[in-house]
Amino acid sequence: MINGFAETALEPMLPESDELRLLRGFADHGAHCVVIGGYAVRYHGFLRPVGDIDLVLDRSAPNLRNVELALQELGVTQAARIVEAFAGSPREKWRWREGHNDHCVDLLASADPFSYTDLARDAIAEHHHGVPLMIISKAMLIATKRAALADPHRKARWKDDEVDLLALLAA
Repeated sequence: MINGFAETALEPMLPESDELRLLRGFADHGAHCVVIGGYAVRYHGFLRPVGDIDLVLDRSAPNLRNVELALQELGVTQAARIVEAFAGSPREKWRWREGHNDHCVDLLASADPFSYTDLARDAIAEHHHGVPLMIISKAMLIATKRAALADPHRKARWKDDEVDLLALLAA
């Protein structure tokens, strides 16, 4: 627990939430990912609203097979196609949606300019409701926010990224 925030930061992920079901499925199948984005910002001390959970996947072939098995178990009908896209593109992104249900999970191939390997190197191991998680380190999270602010394609998100960055630097 960092600064006493860890459990509070992850609180929006309730025991039976889609986010936690997915993370539990990944853990059960040995699929590796790193939590980034809003939940990571909260974990590191800035308690701000979150709309989804962002996960950077290990894109190795064995891990993607485990991701596919976990997604299939959760009833994701296009699991094979999704995994194939991640295998082929280091910039892939997938938002878990089925019909009108938005499950509030974004799977990412990277957090530009950082790969899963970069993020996992100093990620923090944590447990939430018995589910093992890897959470991006504060230093890497700050680096991703700085990179995001330099990316003209993320202009719509600059204000959020700037607020996150300033809060992380102050915490």
